[in-house]
Amino acid sequence: MGIDRSNIVRRTTTLIGFNGDMTITLGEITLPVFAKGINKQTKFNVIDCQSAYNAILGRPWIHDMKASQDAVQSYNDLQLEEIILDPKHPDRKVFVGATLPPDIKNSILNVDPSFKPIKQKHRKFAPERNKVINDEVDNLLKTGKIREVKYPDWLANVVVVQKKNGKWRVCIDFTDLNKDCPKDPFPLPHIDAMVDASAGHELLTFMDAYSGYNQILMHMDDQKKTAFMTDKGIYCYKVMPFGLTILCCIPKQSTLR
Repeated sequence: MGIDRSNIVRRTTTLIGFNGDMTITLGEITLPVFAKGINKQTKFNVIDCQSAYNAILGRPWIHDMKASQDAVQSYNDLQLEEIILDPKHPDRKVFVGATLPPDIKNSILNVDPSFKPIKQKHRKFAPERNKVINDEVDNLLKTGKIREVKYPDWLANVVVVQKKNGKWRVCIDFTDLNKDCPKDPFPLPHIDAMVDASAGHELLTFMDAYSGYNQILMHMDDQKKTAFMTDKGIYCYKVMPFGLTILCCIPKQSTLR
């Protein structure tokens, strides 16, 4: 098949053939398989033997393909309705299911366009706190988490809070913006249920990202809504900032189901 053996992941498995013979695999390899318009990454066990076939696709692949075809067919059969997000910008639109209840259709926007954007009055800080703010701004610019912005509709002040260890935390006062964003009371899993769910497993892995909210990218249309003012200028977040209710990040020409 012209595939380099260096692509094989060395992992041995014992296979039993139709004639009862046992064969030890050379390893595993993941290859794209295209069939009936669906391209699926498929894991193969690799063996060295004489055979009339280059590859044999088992039942798991057949079941996955059937599920994928059903999903594609359901998507093609879906009736969509075009909704303009902002009458002033007709190019900003999304497509939603035509059979969605009216209350769900009306709630697709997290920031109600009927609300008037609020620009807070600039707060003054003592020189030592201004230095803390400017240092934080420099750090956020260096790491690519914020960018300079001009003519924002929403504008918030910086808030400097002293932590228990004596250091300062620089936050943004998103009080006004959060008022115009409906809350999603999604129930978080209980710690006892999570511990019980790990029973019977040999390993448990988790990822604890530093400032986890900063790992979530803000949609370009929503970035300017997070604008805040400092003595150095006006900036907005490119990532999710601390203390912000999740905004509606709907890409243009997107589809909601």
